[in-house]
Amino acid sequence: MDNKATHSSGYSGITVFDLDHTLFHGNSSFHFGVYLYRTGKLSFLRMLYLVGCFLGHRFGCVSFYRLHELSIKAYFQSISFSQLEGWADEFLNLHFESLINPEIHEKLLESQKNKQYTLILSNSPHFLVKGIAQRFQVDYFLATAYQIEKDQAVGVSSLVLGSDKASFLEIFAKEKSIALQNCTAYTDHIADLALLKIVGKAVVVKPNKKLRKVCLENKWTILE
Repeated sequence: MDNKATHSSGYSGITVFDLDHTLFHGNSSFHFGVYLYRTGKLSFLRMLYLVGCFLGHRFGCVSFYRLHELSIKAYFQSISFSQLEGWADEFLNLHFESLINPEIHEKLLESQKNKQYTLILSNSPHFLVKGIAQRFQVDYFLATAYQIEKDQAVGVSSLVLGSDKASFLEIFAKEKSIALQNCTAYTDHIADLALLKIVGKAVVVKPNKKLRKVCLENKWTILE
């Protein structure tokens, strides 16, 4: 599966899903790191380093971009990118079903049944989101991509932020001749505020206090 949806007639709208803490319980990258540690592919020290990175991001001390830069150091030291892609596939084969948020998955299935384009727009790494998108059978996905040199990840080539998701949806909707009013977005994170503001229906999953306030002000749907 490449990133692009096939052009199909008769689609009535677009439904966009964030991945982590929305379609999936928890953070997909963190779960993958735990899998690598438990299977002996990631050392204890690197796993500890990875946990520190995620905690730093969770408490607002580490930006999305810096989190990916630090994660590269944890994942890719003496590991080839192709090897990591293979491990990602193994991880998803074993744990995909257990990570699914059934309530949001049901919304995805409803959207597909109702002839809506389904998109996963995620800040998580492309090598993980690609396999996840295939398994969910969505029409398109967008994820953070890494710069690869000689089968090694050496940096972040494109980061997917909330503003990037909004811009992408605007372009995608225009290409498919679908009004933004006929678009729905599911997410848990205030970083996706730009996306939530442009869609006809915004749905927020277990928002924190700050995002909950914004939801109530805009009369957006909240799923607990």
